[in-house]
Amino acid sequence: MNSKGGNAMTKKLRFKMYKAGKLWVTAGVALAALGMSAMLGQNVQAATTAVVAPSNKVSTPVTKTATIVQGTFKAPVYDAVDGQVTGKYLAEGTDWKVYQDNTDAFGTTWYNLGGNQWIKGTGVIVDAIPDTYKSSTRVGFVSGAASLTVYTAPGVAGQKTGQILWPASSWHISASVITSDKQLWYRVGTNQWVKANGMVLGTIQSAKGTATVTYIPGYSIVVWGKADGTENTGLKLPNGTSWLVYGKATVGNHVYYQLDTNQWVDGAYVKFQARH
Repeated sequence: MNSKGGNAMTKKLRFKMYKAGKLWVTAGVALAALGMSAMLGQNVQAATTAVVAPSNKVSTPVTKTATIVQGTFKAPVYDAVDGQVTGKYLAEGTDWKVYQDNTDAFGTTWYNLGGNQWIKGTGVIVDAIPDTYKSSTRVGFVSGAASLTVYTAPGVAGQKTGQILWPASSWHISASVITSDKQLWYRVGTNQWVKANGMVLGTIQSAKGTATVTYIPGYSIVVWGKADGTENTGLKLPNGTSWLVYGKATVGNHVYYQLDTNQWVDGAYVKFQARH
């Protein structure tokens, strides 16, 4: 199961954590204020003149907070509903005060951030608890017996994508956010979010060395296909044998060592010797 951070999931909904012993890297997200007048937490002033919506639009005064959750791209700011891009962009994970809702003739939702500053509702949610959006480089393991439903966005704006995460599968978590109902969400791909229930977080890192099996004389240990000790590969390693290690996964307080692609052994039954 091969994955790159932020890309959409494949139809098989699986990916490799490593390739040739190399760990994927996720770019960090810069949370920049960009000099806009409506950044949450600032002393925001309303526009000096009222914002008048076009006659074929429906505009409603509101007081909300918009959180940018779309990832991959920054959200452009427009000078009006269906207007022109101003050249300003809102970074992923930032929170903004909203003064008006507006639905255009095509059914697209727009949010006014003050004055002539508008953003599309795509990739934006208004039910996130402010300051709870976090970028992540963790790995999520579906630990329960049930699969997890994938949504286009967290919270009330999210729609089912038709995809699911199967039990015992592992996923790169690029971001998390908490919605107003206290639900924690994880992003597993572009516009692909799941509820955190039923998923355990872990970390995977590169590790070079040798693992020697320290089990029971005359017996062998199982080689697992997943970095959380699930999916038996059918392979076994005899007690006393030594194997090269290329990676290390930590799930809770438990450690697994990677011997090859989709080949992991339980750290409780091996002695690891690092090589430099």
